[in-house]
Amino acid sequence: MATVDDIFNLLTAVNSTTLGRIESEIKAMNQTTLGRIESEILNIQSLLNAINQTTLGRMEGEINAINQTTLGRIEGEIKDIQAHVG
Repeated sequence: MATVDDIFNLLTAVNSTTLGRIESEIKAMNQTTLGRIESEILNIQSLLNAINQTTLGRMEGEINAINQTTLGRIEGEIKDIQAHVG
């Protein structure tokens, strides 16, 4: 007949084995999940970089157009002033 110590030792061994398996499963799930999250973050970063490049390109084009228009107006005003002065 099993003693209390035998039953305790058996339950301790079962618990250790079960906890070890659960820990291994959790680690495997965490690695998989972290890999997926990392992949999604990299995809988002690539998308944001593309958006930034597109936006900066558009802004640069708009700023150049504004500068050209403004410079053209200033040039016209200077020619008008020179015509009246000189």
